Amino acid sequence: MKKISILAVCISIIALMAGCAKTAGADKTAESSAKASDSSSENGDGDYGARIDELENKVNSLTKLLADAYGVDADELIDNWEYSDLDLGEIHDIYDNGAVINAYKTGDTSKLTDEKDIFIYESLNATVKEIIKEDMSDYEKEKAVYDYIFNNSHYDEGNLSAIDLDEGESWSHTPYGFFKNGETICVGNATTFKLFMDALDIDCKIIHCTEDGEHAWNAVKIDGDWYHVDLTFDSGVSEPNYDSFNVNDEIKEQDGYDWSDQEDIPECTSLKYCYSVTEAQEIGDVYEIPSEMKKVFDKGGDNVLMKIAVPEGADENTVCSDIETLIGSIACDNNDGYLITDNVFECDGYVYFSLTRVKYDELDGTFDNTEESENGLKIDTDKFSQAMDSLDGYSFNEDMYNDYMSWYD
Repeated sequence: MKKISILAVCISIIALMAGCAKTAGADKTAESSAKASDSSSENGDGDYGARIDELENKVNSLTKLLADAYGVDADELIDNWEYSDLDLGEIHDIYDNGAVINAYKTGDTSKLTDEKDIFIYESLNATVKEIIKEDMSDYEKEKAVYDYIFNNSHYDEGNLSAIDLDEGESWSHTPYGFFKNGETICVGNATTFKLFMDALDIDCKIIHCTEDGEHAWNAVKIDGDWYHVDLTFDSGVSEPNYDSFNVNDEIKEQDGYDWSDQEDIPECTSLKYCYSVTEAQEIGDVYEIPSEMKKVFDKGGDNVLMKIAVPEGADENTVCSDIETLIGSIACDNNDGYLITDNVFECDGYVYFSLTRVKYDELDGTFDNTEESENGLKIDTDKFSQAMDSLDGYSFNEDMYNDYMSWYD
């Protein structure tokens, strides 16, 4: 993930990094990468084992650094961590944008006495003029802001969960950190997004969860309906994947953060402006997945959005699991990256899913061919493997698929 860098790969190993990092599904992502490494190395298809070892060494080094800061035993932490036993530090304050927004709307800057607020005001004013056009709808304005923040920021790992690894004070939890040096954490993303929405007269709230590790995102109102917007959890790398853009409560709950104790947070039930729904390409069956990947990859894109109808009589949750398992079994033959699928959900008789190609340099078995998962999709693995042959650099790993399916038995 662009926003979390290598921490997204390591989250299942380092519990200290739970705050502001996506935990749902990370265990399987890390394990699937390891399984792909072992299987591909055995078949002579790529040196995945060396890459996994390299990443693991980096994880352990960073874990020891953080362990020293907490005064705990690093080896014990690596072997058997317990997130609940660790103190994640001070929770970040939510930036009050009242003075800046008042100056923006009135044009009177005389009451801006803080140098940082003056800088935020000047940056906000210039950026709105740059990215917002008069004839834009609220949705188009929202998306323009989302894209701008995503493309002009990187995740401040030194300020993760209030752990300051650098000397000096960090401002990455505020719009100042974003505008000054493009550094943000989840609170910085949420406060910066709200700053823009308030300036554009679009209703927006900040959801700030601190019960099980700090995380913050936004609720935004577009054409009368409320949606969740989470820049930090976007799975895009070189470009946004929009898998956390304008989602409803049901989808957002999959991230594992409970906001039921938050005051004045409206229900988000609509998917009218959910990017994953409106932009998904419908496929007739899973054997069209490789060709859709090829269309996007050939154009230089990294993100593929698809939807597939839930077969009559099938269970939508099982179909979601089938899709995740299938894509998780695609191996990158040239050892320069891997695939992730995220935000798999059912809506109105379809299962929607996103697929993202992640390159390493951006981060610093047999199976019965007609086996059917209970109440799920009937997948011919030979046919899917043949379909993958049309996509250079990737292949279907049946051994890994078999291992995954065994987890559900």
